[in-house]
Amino acid sequence: MVFEGRAPREKQNNEQSTYAPMLDKETARINWTKTNIEIYNLVRGTNPWPAAWSVLQGEMVKIHTVKLIENELNAPPGAIMGTNRNDGIVVACRKGGIGILELQFPGKPRMSTQDYLRGHKLGANDSFV
Repeated sequence: MVFEGRAPREKQNNEQSTYAPMLDKETARINWTKTNIEIYNLVRGTNPWPAAWSVLQGEMVKIHTVKLIENELNAPPGAIMGTNRNDGIVVACRKGGIGILELQFPGKPRMSTQDYLRGHKLGANDSFV
């Protein structure tokens, strides 16, 4: 209908309209106790600015690209469950998980998790905070 120019046009009711809050850095901080879908949408909605972020090994990490992991992960939110080529760094959420595919450390360019993992090791007890 839209492409044919026949979509109905409706005037917005200004009494029901709202404003979105201003985005800032704290808005983009990932709360790992949220569901995987909420975190996935936060990452997409804050890309490219201010960019979703979390803390790993004491450093702030911007997270640019993620994928949903539907499996239930039996671990505390933020725990790193492992890494693999398809899912990147797999992190537990309140429901399901997130696969981090692209990230960025302070003063460094964006990089795939595969590139990051070639030069860095994640410990068994590492987690995002």
